[in-house]
Parts: sequence; structure tokens; C-alpha cells
Amino acid sequence: MAEPREWKYFTGERICLRKIVGKTLYASYVNKINVADQSVYIAKVKDKRVDTKYLLSLFNSRLLTWYFRIKANEFDKLFPQIKVIEFKELPIIVTTKQHPLVPCLKSNILIFGNLF
Repeated sequence: MAEPREWKYFTGERICLRKIVGKTLYASYVNKINVADQSVYIAKVKDKRVDTKYLLSLFNSRLLTWYFRIKANEFDKLFPQIKVIEFKELPIIVTTKQHPLVPCLKSNILIFGNLF
């Protein structure tokens, strides 16, 4: 790798976000040892109050995709790409209240994750 990453980014709970944006932002939950190439950003939650799967549901939402496209003026249909600074500036609200759908989202993620 031209810019080697630290091993901590390839272990533990994390989210992989594809750099090339499609119809929506594409993010996936990873909790196994897995090495990713330069086509994805790896996000690890630093704030223990924030659930990784909660963030995953936000990253995959049409609302956050819409916000990204408007804010970054990224309407290129060939290779729309989210940049590191845009990824870091996505508006994420940390709340102590858990939305009633979060347990359902978590179970769906676990079911889908066990298929592979």
C-alpha cells in the first residue's frame, strides 16, 4: 500500500463506506478481521454512546445521501465520489434516546451478516 493503515482499522466493529456513491451511499457493518482496499473508507466509533449499527443505518439512508449530494454539489453520474472531508462532515446527531426501529435494524444486520 502507498499509505499503509494501522492494524486497528481492520479489526473490531467498524463501518466500511464505499467511496464511489451510487443511488445512495453504500456502507456495510464489519466485525471480523477483514482488510479493505483503497476503494472504501473505514469508520470506527470513538464515542461509546454511539452504536455502530445506528451509524450504519444513517449512512445507508436516502436522507444522508441527499444531504451529501446537495452539500458537496456531487451530481456526477459517471463517478460521484465522497471525499474524506465530506465523510467527516456528514451531520450525525448523537442522542441518548434510542429510536424504536434500532433493535429491528440490528437484528436485520445480524441476519444478513450471517448469510456470508
